[in-house]
Amino acid sequence: MNRYHPKKNPTPATPSLRRPLKWLLPSLLLVIGVAGISYFIKQWREDTALNTYPLHQPLSLPKEPPRGFTSPQTETPTAQPSDEQLPTLALAETPFVLPALANSDAPVKEALVQLSTDLAQWLSTPQLIKAYLIVINDFSQGDRIQKHMNFLRLNTSFSAEPDGTAWQMNTRNYQRYDSFVQAIDAVNTQELIKLYQHYRPLLTQVFNEFSYPAHYQLEDIINKAAAELLAAPVISTPILLTHSSVMYKYQEEKLEALNPVHKQMLRIGPKNAQVLQHKIREIVQELANTSP
Repeated sequence: MNRYHPKKNPTPATPSLRRPLKWLLPSLLLVIGVAGISYFIKQWREDTALNTYPLHQPLSLPKEPPRGFTSPQTETPTAQPSDEQLPTLALAETPFVLPALANSDAPVKEALVQLSTDLAQWLSTPQLIKAYLIVINDFSQGDRIQKHMNFLRLNTSFSAEPDGTAWQMNTRNYQRYDSFVQAIDAVNTQELIKLYQHYRPLLTQVFNEFSYPAHYQLEDIINKAAAELLAAPVISTPILLTHSSVMYKYQEEKLEALNPVHKQMLRIGPKNAQVLQHKIREIVQELANTSP
């Protein structure tokens, strides 16, 4: 496969506290004096033997101990480290295992869908890496080759509407591309570049089939494709067409002279074009900061 065209583009837990009971002894002695010494001794022995206390008289812990009261010695709790002092345990990342190119469709699709769920409908083609890299290579040369983009074909066709003696591009055409552009815009750029770095060996494997000169690198065609998309004009005014046979052409010669990539950008509409170009700038900048 030779896709190189040299003429076009070279808080810690609180310890439990014992409820102090000795402060009840003066009250108990008063009861003993009224009820009789012998009864108290008998009752006291029974209570001591059973080690029980009246359940219907719940004891509460006084806010401050009575004067002269000495609290039982308790073990001083060991100071616990605060959350800020606790060491942070780094979770080990699952090591990435690069699949063979022929077996890469499923893991690549799964990874991309995790970045943007709506991308799923655009990832059904076999040989996913090769299919997209071929399109990128075409774009880098200003080409838009239909047979390479059949897997991206839309369910609705292009339409135009009459405008006096001419035709006008129907703005409903732009809506056909909304879901695709929104899916791309939803992707986290940094995560996308991480994914790119993981699969770069497979992308390079496909790139080497393009027969570029030895000094060309994979990033060269990516950057050139991005440059073509960024150079496309964004037109907010109605676009007039001419209709001959089954083909529509741009009435304005300057637009008709645009390359296929720029014409494709016109067809997605000005709003979608601006969103897509903004995302492309983000990706190119992040790629430049992380490229080997």
